[in-house]
Amino acid sequence: MRGGSKETAFDVRALAATNQEPMRSIAEGRLREDLFYRLSVFSIALPPLRGRPDDIPLLTQHFLHQFNAKHGTYRLLSDPLPLCPLSVGATGRGREDNSRPQGQTP
Repeated sequence: MRGGSKETAFDVRALAATNQEPMRSIAEGRLREDLFYRLSVFSIALPPLRGRPDDIPLLTQHFLHQFNAKHGTYRLLSDPLPLCPLSVGATGRGREDNSRPQGQTP
């Protein structure tokens, strides 16, 4: 049966992210102020990865672990390799940088 006339209680949590400055987006009319304040109950400002080079080795190990689990492999990195994204021009966008090494053969 679809739909219904009986009320059903449920609990919802929303997670939202933006790469834009929210207050500027509100001023420019691209983000509703009431929506911003409802979503910003708990905010985390995370600088781009290019500004956090110490995080790159940790993230590299994390993504390699995920890759190994997904493909049933046991690949390791040498010590200098976690710094490789700095030398090849990491974008600072984690999802994009995460997908880059998967197509490469170590």
